[in-house]
This record gives sequence, C-alpha cells and structure tokens, in this order.
Amino acid sequence: MHASPTAPAKQLPIFIGPDMLFYPIVRPYQRYARVFLPPGKWRSWITHQVYEGEKAIKLPVPLGKPCLFVREEAELARVLFEEKF
Repeated sequence: MHASPTAPAKQLPIFIGPDMLFYPIVRPYQRYARVFLPPGKWRSWITHQVYEGEKAIKLPVPLGKPCLFVREEAELARVLFEEKF
C-alpha cells in the first residue's frame, strides 16, 4: 500500500502490515496532525474513534501517544479494541 500522491498530509505514513498505519510526529510541541487515511474504515489508537478513509483528517496528538490507526475490518482491531467497547 502507498500513500496517495495527492494526499494533502505533510507527513508520510508508515504501514505496519496491511492493517496498521503510523504517522510519525516529528515536530517538537506538535499538538495536531493532518493525516490522509487510505480507503476503508480506520480506528484511532488514541481516541478509538472510527474514521472513513480516502480523506485527510486533523487529529490531536497528545505527547507520548502514537498517531496510529488500525483498519476496522481487520482481526487485529477486534483483538485490540474488544475489551474497550
């Protein structure tokens, strides 16, 4: 999988397999990140909110929390989030 060449996000994602997407936060004191999510539904590791893909979103990035997303349809999402919902 690759990031969309027209993605408005300034940070490039790192895919961890087909079901996890990580955006590195590289600026000191960065409070928000604008990220582009690929097609599908993605759950935020920070907020557990589900977002529709194929668009850019702006999210808070609390210090010490990863800007990480898990594909909602993946088995991994059920394992990681089942106790929380």
